[in-house]
Amino acid sequence: ELHVRNFETHITQALQIIDLAAAGMDSALDAPPDPAALQRHLLSVLRPTSFIRSISVVDDNGRIVASSDSANLGVQLPLDHFYPPTLSDLLRIGLPWRGRDFHNGEEGPFDDATLGFVPVLRGIPSRSGAMALLVTLHPDFFAHHTRQQLDEAVGHTQWLRYDGQPLFRTRSLPAALAESLDTAIAMRLQQTEQGRVTLPGGQAAPMLSAFRASPQFPVVVATHLDHAQLLAAWREEAQRLALVVLPMLATLLLLGVLTLRRQQRVAA
Repeated sequence: ELHVRNFETHITQALQIIDLAAAGMDSALDAPPDPAALQRHLLSVLRPTSFIRSISVVDDNGRIVASSDSANLGVQLPLDHFYPPTLSDLLRIGLPWRGRDFHNGEEGPFDDATLGFVPVLRGIPSRSGAMALLVTLHPDFFAHHTRQQLDEAVGHTQWLRYDGQPLFRTRSLPAALAESLDTAIAMRLQQTEQGRVTLPGGQAAPMLSAFRASPQFPVVVATHLDHAQLLAAWREEAQRLALVVLPMLATLLLLGVLTLRRQQRVAA
């Protein structure tokens, strides 16, 4: 629960930056939009954000009309694949993509090994019609943050959309276990926005899991700790502690016995 609170705060702060960037885009939009001027503005927004690969602007049909990477121009996106399913100014999260960016990637089924980026869409309130800011989140940045806080051999973290769609996982798992965890989190989300997770159907729990939904955005963060690894680490620590504490206790006991006998001799 402590880990998942930390990781949820991290992703929420990143999404807040995207939210603010979209809110400040109105002044950069002309009617019709100037792709060259927009690209310069988008590059200035992109430079200080190491967790973003590219920033683009899409029209109401889902076509990219400006981008920090000019190769993305003209790419058509399926807007109905974003969640929540609305065209308002809410921040929306798409399905994961394979590849480096939209121009050389493809939307596909969730796969830990080939995940390239997670698209985020945020409507821009502007005079130019229904425009939206499109951002590619760089998962490696967040995976690095996770590994700094949590040993990968002991545990990992994952993202899901609020509808239960898995987005990103910092460590690959067997397909059956990953599906069981995703299902368990989706079921718990119907009841609460944060809590612990147990596998459905009375299965053995190889993971100690907790999840937490972002209070502002439709993303859920879950942290899974390997039960066997935790117990192994606990046993190792207990043995190391015993090697130090038991000799000390034995020494104190011996000194206590010697002191008691000395006091008895003095009294005699």
